[in-house]
Amino acid sequence: MTKPQEITPLLAPLAALQRLLARFDNQGIVVGGVAASLLGKPRLTADVDVVLLLSIEDLPLLMEAAAQEGLAPRITDAQDFAQFLEMPEVWDDIAPWLQQHGE
Repeated sequence: MTKPQEITPLLAPLAALQRLLARFDNQGIVVGGVAASLLGKPRLTADVDVVLLLSIEDLPLLMEAAAQEGLAPRITDAQDFAQFLEMPEVWDDIAPWLQQHGE
């Protein structure tokens, strides 16, 4: 598979992400603009979005491992955000939390 030229600046973060996912038994996937660019039509994106399957208790370990790989969350207080999302009532209206926490 050839790489779209637009994705070239994201190759280093993708490699770091691949190493991070390997540390967590590859329990994650790339989503968003990068996934769309690699699997279909290239689109403009400035970051790499990922979804991970892991316990909330493992989040501090994930954050430390990500920092070691040079990766940083886009959301401030990522651990608080993840715990917040565990509450069923959150899904009724998530917008106020996102506004308060700068996403």
